Amino acid sequence: MKRISLSVTESASVDRASWPVTQGVPFADGELALNEQIRLVDANGVVLPLQTECLATWAADRRWVKWLLVDFQVDIAAGIERQLFLEFGDGVEVSPPHGAPVGVEEKGKTLTVETGPVQLTLVRDSATPVAALLLREDGVECDLLGTSGHDGTGFDLYLRDQVDVDWRSSLGPMPTIEIETAGPLRVAVCIRGHHGEASGKTMSPYALRLEMFAGRSEIRFAHTFVFDADPEAVELQRLGVDVGLQLGSVQRFGFGAVGESAQDGTGCSAGAGVEVSTGARFVQVSDEEAVIYHTDGVSEPPIDGSNGVDDHTRRETGQSVGRTKGWSQIVGDKATATLVVADMWREYPKAVDLTSNGFDLQIWPQDAGPLSFATPFKETAVRFARTRDEAEFRRIVEENPTAPLNLKSLAATTPEEIEWVEEMVARYAPDRPASYNDTHTDNGRGAARTTRFVLRLDGHAETITAEPFAAAVQEPLLAVVDSEYASATKAARVFAAADTQRFPVAEAGLEQLFERVVAEPRRILRTYGMIDYGDLMCSHSGTNAALWDVVRDLPDAIERMKYCARSYNNEANDQVLALWGFFLHSGDRQHFIAADAYGRHMADIDIIHAHTEPSHVGTMHYHNCHHWTGGPSPSHTCIAGLMLQYYQTGNRRIFDVCREVADWALSQQEPCGILANRSAALVREYTSPLANLLEFYQATWDERYVELAQRSLKWLLLVMPEPGCFMQSVFTAGEEGDEAEVEQAGWHLRQAGGMTPQLLYDAVQLFGVSDPIYRQALLAIADRYVYHVNDLFEVLDVDGNEQLDPYFNAAIIAYAYELTGQLDYAAYCRYYLREHFPARAQVMSFTYVCWGSIIPPMMAAVRHAEDQHGVQALENAEAAWVDRVRQRQQEPATSATVRPERRSIGRISGYDT
Repeated sequence: MKRISLSVTESASVDRASWPVTQGVPFADGELALNEQIRLVDANGVVLPLQTECLATWAADRRWVKWLLVDFQVDIAAGIERQLFLEFGDGVEVSPPHGAPVGVEEKGKTLTVETGPVQLTLVRDSATPVAALLLREDGVECDLLGTSGHDGTGFDLYLRDQVDVDWRSSLGPMPTIEIETAGPLRVAVCIRGHHGEASGKTMSPYALRLEMFAGRSEIRFAHTFVFDADPEAVELQRLGVDVGLQLGSVQRFGFGAVGESAQDGTGCSAGAGVEVSTGARFVQVSDEEAVIYHTDGVSEPPIDGSNGVDDHTRRETGQSVGRTKGWSQIVGDKATATLVVADMWREYPKAVDLTSNGFDLQIWPQDAGPLSFATPFKETAVRFARTRDEAEFRRIVEENPTAPLNLKSLAATTPEEIEWVEEMVARYAPDRPASYNDTHTDNGRGAARTTRFVLRLDGHAETITAEPFAAAVQEPLLAVVDSEYASATKAARVFAAADTQRFPVAEAGLEQLFERVVAEPRRILRTYGMIDYGDLMCSHSGTNAALWDVVRDLPDAIERMKYCARSYNNEANDQVLALWGFFLHSGDRQHFIAADAYGRHMADIDIIHAHTEPSHVGTMHYHNCHHWTGGPSPSHTCIAGLMLQYYQTGNRRIFDVCREVADWALSQQEPCGILANRSAALVREYTSPLANLLEFYQATWDERYVELAQRSLKWLLLVMPEPGCFMQSVFTAGEEGDEAEVEQAGWHLRQAGGMTPQLLYDAVQLFGVSDPIYRQALLAIADRYVYHVNDLFEVLDVDGNEQLDPYFNAAIIAYAYELTGQLDYAAYCRYYLREHFPARAQVMSFTYVCWGSIIPPMMAAVRHAEDQHGVQALENAEAAWVDRVRQRQQEPATSATVRPERRSIGRISGYDT
């Protein structure tokens, strides 16, 4: 029998009973057979009910599990850590069934899901698919579905545009209903449709996902909307979900509250909060403030813009309660309903109206002003060519009286230079859009956002404690797999668990980097809000980090950083993967939360999901001055991190987005069946889509993805003059598309793209047995870094001898050691960790979240080499490598600033064999 430890820690300081947990668990190749018996036990050997779903297998034969999604329920006291164990292998019997498993029944066009206390009925032939919502308690059954929505519908999704047209799911075409997961402990259903208006037009696709759990009375929702209109013509006044409920005669309404004003509440039985006897409106105004307004409890509460009441007056008449746990509650004589909005203050603005007819959850409330998917950067920004001449600055600005300012072109990196730039802006263009980042003019058409909320139904109001329940919703339980075990499976390729004894300086550097680059800027700059939350600071400018070093401790840091974009989107090396690398390495909850938030943000906000140009769908906006101003960038649309997020969470929205990205590549084929690229410069525009195809293939084993990826990658490798010798740019050409044109003058390793190590590693695993070309390319690149002086920017200094820093591509050297066991590769990694990385870790750069996917693989190579060959053997190998560097002849370097001429090398053959 084999055992895997899962650590579950209660972090919300509340007791939890039968609390649902969903977590992905990795397995090594050949360890767990598909459909093999597996069970969950606690530290006392008590077997717990378990639900499993295989998310990925190791090969197309689907024989061995790679990632297994497990569902279970756990009792855990406040602040306690519990150890649970997955057991499989000889002698393991199936886990016992839950006493009240979730039931799913389909009859004709009716779908019923029953958890015991709650039964939900959906119908497939209606634009209002929620047909009944039954609550059972003490032998009494009542239908709580109300009539708050359009035409008496109980659940209605809505938008209101800038000309007061209401677009509702109930006015749209009939949605589709899909059971995504059906097990004894958890059932997940997805409803997909469009918002419609009275004339029959449609706008903005939506997906409403819901999860129901055995023996529990809550339903977890994830509401995703996609903005598919023209941002220059359409704005939204409000966006939300009507949750129509009939709870009987309403006795009171309640809200969660913190801060001094909460002491003025009545201390209602619903938990710490504010209680009112009439209807109310609860508005999360910012990340620091929520305001409660009283209403008559029947009519729709007043909204700014419709009654002329300004924000100041509303706040004077409302009650400020600061940050909250995001819960609202209606107590009726039939039942009590509690609504909890996940991350409510982090994803402000939000509002909830409470009336006798139920909840109106406003994902974007009208109080907040228009929700626009346009940006201030509507015309090409002026550039300044690094000038430090005031007269020249003024001339450029005055000759372009409405243009935004590209401050990046001033290349200010010292405090004095930055001060001069901002004096010039204040003096000559104080009201213009301006940015220290790249500036373009795209918009947010096709952006999406997913909002998560939980609806809990109870029969006896006096037993309900909403505040602890809401606190638990805001702090989901994680079942953290031991990092040593996870690294040994290689399900996330090669990485090492944290090891402070072996790598004390490097480990300290990683922790400092996470705090300095991820946590501290978000905390100080309050990077929250429905659009911004989860994203990182954009690094694509030398000014941003330089300015941050100056202002981070100042009280006006937010104002001082106003020209620095809080919209990283992604890099070609996949920063989402880097954040998940921090978590895999450490098992630390804060790393998980940061990675999960970044991935959810990037998947929704930064990737285009609908567009009048179909070729935009499935690509990401290039990192820029705003989330949406950068144009579609295949090279920066990376899904390795998102797929890892899906494997660890089971988040189906993330999986949908990854499919969009992979399908984009399928749509970009030449007649000869390889990926097309006729004009996009830099070879990463070719390699990133190929990496995405292999990622998604390994999740689905759909041959369409691998056929395109394998042909295209082999074509690219055959274009190279020698193995691994990447060009700066590659273009497909000719009638069939298999002719190659390149920009190349020697080796251009930096331009290979940050996902090239993962691409080649996966290719070796998938195709390496039958074709050596992939392994040859991977090892040739590693050798070029380890043994040669190259032509690029940053150097790894050995006694003054220049050695190319592989930087984004450094993991390829760890992969080379994994494939060969050759000590030189591990020796290089050891030198890098001891001598080079500690100094880099002290440098402030917002790009440096990248180290989360670079350093753990290098640590793995060192650990493996020490275990296999001994510490002394590795030290000797490192010393020998350093001696070779010292003795090596300098090689001529190609200028990194000179773009090679584009030239044809003719038709390539042999890529389809």
